[in-house]
Amino acid sequence: MEDGGGLTEKQEAFCQHYAQLSDTYGNGTWSYALGYSKGLDTADKDNEIWEFPGQKDRGKLIQPSDYSRIYNTCSVEATKLLRIPKIIARIKELKATWIDDDKVVDSRMMDIIQNGKDTDALAAIKHRNELKQRVVKKLDLTIDNPFSELEVDELRKLASAKT
Repeated sequence: MEDGGGLTEKQEAFCQHYAQLSDTYGNGTWSYALGYSKGLDTADKDNEIWEFPGQKDRGKLIQPSDYSRIYNTCSVEATKLLRIPKIIARIKELKATWIDDDKVVDSRMMDIIQNGKDTDALAAIKHRNELKQRVVKKLDLTIDNPFSELEVDELRKLASAKT
């Protein structure tokens, strides 16, 4: 089933996971796994088969784990999706609508702060917040107060003046 934009439900789900500001943001593999219900989050990581059991450093992998097989499939398929123009356009569209949402931007900022990475995005968020006048800069007038010599009437006149 396709939506009005020419995407299937699963493609739309992939785009939503890829563009949302959460653990899957920008992660094609996990976005594909969740959007296409591949069960990566519940796959068995320990059922791989080795030629010399218990000696992974000296043995030979005969059969990868379910997790490895699903992960690799999701990675390949996500790469394919991210080459489709209508998928790229939808992801850009989602990001464009969400970048205007203060809650989404604040969530992304918190993620960056918690994970300690992506300083470029943090700088962009700071600039965005300044442009939207979400940041109030305060002037400390207790030190080197340039207005300390002015009379009350002069201060009122300055405060009411339009800049």
